[in-house]
Amino acid sequence: MKKSIIGLSLLAAFSFNASVQAEEASDWSFQVSPYGYLNNIAGTASAGGLNDVSADMEFEQIFENLDATLMIAGEAVHKSGWGFAVDYGMMELSKSFATPRDGVLFASNRLGVLEGLVFKRTETAFGQIDVFGGIRWWDHDLQASLSFPEAPQQHEIMPIDVAEDWVDAVVGVRLFKEINEDWAIKARADVGGFGLSSDFTSAVQLGVNYRISDLMTLDVSYKATWVDYNNGETGRDYYAYDTVTYGPMIGLNFQF
Repeated sequence: MKKSIIGLSLLAAFSFNASVQAEEASDWSFQVSPYGYLNNIAGTASAGGLNDVSADMEFEQIFENLDATLMIAGEAVHKSGWGFAVDYGMMELSKSFATPRDGVLFASNRLGVLEGLVFKRTETAFGQIDVFGGIRWWDHDLQASLSFPEAPQQHEIMPIDVAEDWVDAVVGVRLFKEINEDWAIKARADVGGFGLSSDFTSAVQLGVNYRISDLMTLDVSYKATWVDYNNGETGRDYYAYDTVTYGPMIGLNFQF
């Protein structure tokens, strides 16, 4: 009898603990969003003694020279309206160019951007409004080498070898408005830099969501991100990046 009472007590305690954990878990909602970015880049870059070189690249050029890419975002929202979001996008590019006198110029470029945001969500007559603040971390690696494979003694020059990263503070607002049970519109704008790292950075985004199921949503938008940065160094250590990256984005949002 005592064993039965002890067993029932343990079962009741376990059930209560499980229900509390389930209730705490239900206080949060989560979203994971892999996406693709058909981006273009316009602007200038300076590195390794080369100043104000055109950084213009259309999506077709980026796609042709793309070696690797990863683009994923995620967020968690508490029932109180507080939440956090992360977004990471990275691409690696490389290309070889023939030069006069049988030279070969090889260039590789790795561009990564990581955002970490904390936001407060408010339900209004205009939809969900998130006011957020956080960081935008830029990670740039750039190498270029000039070689002469046909020379009697192979000669190679490494004019550029840059590994640069910096962090910008950003603040902004997001809007999410349901049109009907299937369609919704979203918008976002932020500004940052403030001269702490970049002189200026900003992003704007406008798009629509289509509900495929309770767990999955199609996300289509157009985004542009500006940055004006220089590291304050001189000579061959100087690095500057003044561009806008823009284009359509398409992804899937998985909610749970």
